[in-house]
Amino acid sequence: MAQIFPAELFHKIIYDFLLVPQAPRRLLSTEYHLLEDRQVCYYTHRDFQNARLVCRLWNQWLMHNFDYWRYLCVNGVNSLAVAKDAMKRFEGRPFHIRLLREPVYDDDKAFDESDESDSDTDGSSEDEDTSDEYDSADDGDDFDDSGDDFDSSEGTDASDTETLIAEDGVSLEKDDGAKIDESNPCRIICEDAYIEPRQESSELGSWMDQAMSLFAPIIPDCEGIHLHLPTQILHATLKRWAALGAPKLRRCTFHGVDYDGLTKGDLRRYERADNPRALKPPAPPIKSFLQISPLLTSVTIMNYHVPTASHEELGFDLTQLSDFTMVFDRDDGPIIGPMGDDVYTSLIAPALTNGCKSLTLNLNIDDFVVQSQQLRGHRTLDKIALGEGLFNYRPASLKPLEMPHASTENFCFKTLAIYHMMLWLQPHQRVPTKSTVVQFFIEEMPNLEALYLISPNFHIGTSNDEFAMPYIPPTTPLLNLTTLLIDSGNVLVEEVVALIKRTPNLERLAIAAKRSENIYVVPTALGTIEDNDSEIICPKLRRFQILFSVPSEPDEDEDDEEEDENAVDDLTEDVYGAGRALERVREYWAEHGWCVPLEVKFQHHDLFHSRHYEDLM
Repeated sequence: MAQIFPAELFHKIIYDFLLVPQAPRRLLSTEYHLLEDRQVCYYTHRDFQNARLVCRLWNQWLMHNFDYWRYLCVNGVNSLAVAKDAMKRFEGRPFHIRLLREPVYDDDKAFDESDESDSDTDGSSEDEDTSDEYDSADDGDDFDDSGDDFDSSEGTDASDTETLIAEDGVSLEKDDGAKIDESNPCRIICEDAYIEPRQESSELGSWMDQAMSLFAPIIPDCEGIHLHLPTQILHATLKRWAALGAPKLRRCTFHGVDYDGLTKGDLRRYERADNPRALKPPAPPIKSFLQISPLLTSVTIMNYHVPTASHEELGFDLTQLSDFTMVFDRDDGPIIGPMGDDVYTSLIAPALTNGCKSLTLNLNIDDFVVQSQQLRGHRTLDKIALGEGLFNYRPASLKPLEMPHASTENFCFKTLAIYHMMLWLQPHQRVPTKSTVVQFFIEEMPNLEALYLISPNFHIGTSNDEFAMPYIPPTTPLLNLTTLLIDSGNVLVEEVVALIKRTPNLERLAIAAKRSENIYVVPTALGTIEDNDSEIICPKLRRFQILFSVPSEPDEDEDDEEEDENAVDDLTEDVYGAGRALERVREYWAEHGWCVPLEVKFQHHDLFHSRHYEDLM
């Protein structure tokens, strides 16, 4: 077979066409919708496992191709064994490693309790080496959560490299004493090697110590290090590895997965303090760990305190990064996150003035305000994603506020994501309305290729110009815009229709059904030619998704509460009918060469939010 099927061709078929399309299946928890998860453990994918079962030669190729084993994730005893085996086979290679330990299930409860109460922490969840938390639901209209996908970090740990399929020269058949996992017939489990998740409590300390010791020799050669650990364990890990150095490191993530003993009482004391900065946690050992990492280009900080009084105190050189992400999205964000005044001076300014290409800030902190005039004119910035806080938008016609790096140039970024953020629009000569607010907002973004509005909250200020006129959107097409997501928020469906009429090159569109408006008008508009002289709206549109929620049963014991008019609605018959009618019409038009074929997809809103928003468009 090797003579007629070269290994290079085999690799291209398996890797490029089978595994790479599965990259959006993430390891991060579902709440991190705003974060891209770049580390993909290909060896855990079911297609990879099935390919190894074909024959001994395929298994040999797959086992000895580093591209499939470059990204290692350890979150328990079983995955530790897989990582150990891979490191033996690829000694000296530049791995990307992830060490992940979940917090206790009732950590949120512990935070909510007062200082005097005893937090009830059972500790069982942090001992588990499970795959359920990281399984990715299957794409499509079927939302069956049957657990068929095994692309989590622990999807096949029990079927280790010596038990799922044997190494070179060893029979591929089951050994005596092996059994078949009923949930996945391809998963062959050796009785004496299999560890039930609930049995791991006694092994917890040992597997964490073993993991840190196992990875220690390869830290100097690692290109990616991603740590998702309880805060104190994260401190200890960085201290332990600091002496080793990471001179080849390019990407890193530091994620504190617990509240580290903080409670609401601590939050109240922080908010009432005369000098709240003095109540910040001490600086972590990041600086000593990254002191010799000259190749570092990407840093992600997630719910892990770093000092921000100046960018020199961060522990890494922000000016050398092309990709920077900071997330503080929990209730303890004000305590462990940056001070509001530090966000621009210590984070945004050093990053943007030194060529950062991608900036993500999701900050549940006090006084998080982004001034639009400080984001203008940065030509190297390709993508910016902002969550929580306030975005203060001022058009170029307004005189800039007196602040550093204020500009009236156009925005240069190509991708903008707004996530649960208030957008305050300060009009001047032209005043938008609720039905033109989005077009007013993006008018000075000529390079915009992708716009993601996830629960935006637009507010329109009052113009001080006595001659101000109503804003009338221009009719000029938005030629660069190819991707548009309108997910809830207070954007009117009327404006969605007006906006897509100006986007002839739009390829991907997703909108959420809302209780306040019937969005069937959007698929209706996409499937209608108004007259003989009119053109088809979005002739290049290839994918149209409608996000909907599953109806919940009313609770008779609870008082009736006012419903959120911007909440995601159930899938109604008229919306479903309009979507399917659009698909048929577009198929007919595509046959005549008037547009490209269109896929209409009805997507569960929660499923959409379980992955990175860009991957699902």
